[in-house]
Amino acid sequence: MPRKPDVLPDWFVGGAGKRKLFRALVGAELVSKPAPWSKAALAEIAGLHEKHTVFRHVEVLVLAGLFIEDSGRYRVNEDSALLKPIREMMKELDRLDPQPLPPSRGK
Repeated sequence: MPRKPDVLPDWFVGGAGKRKLFRALVGAELVSKPAPWSKAALAEIAGLHEKHTVFRHVEVLVLAGLFIEDSGRYRVNEDSALLKPIREMMKELDRLDPQPLPPSRGK
């Protein structure tokens, strides 16, 4: 089954999967389920398939200091300097019209 095409707000963060994970990172979804979370739980919270590239995304978020990893479980690093700007960006992206992106390669 082909994946749904990205829409305008997705472009700013590199795709719908990343946007869903960012939204979960800064939103109420994570608050509703107590930390620490497994990668599978993070995929479920973000509404992504467990086999999705959420696994790589989580590792990148650890490298960036947004998640803290402990024995294969994760929690938000509330001291990360990136957390507030990402919250603000996600709020603004959610205000954008989710219109389809123009075709790639100018077609």
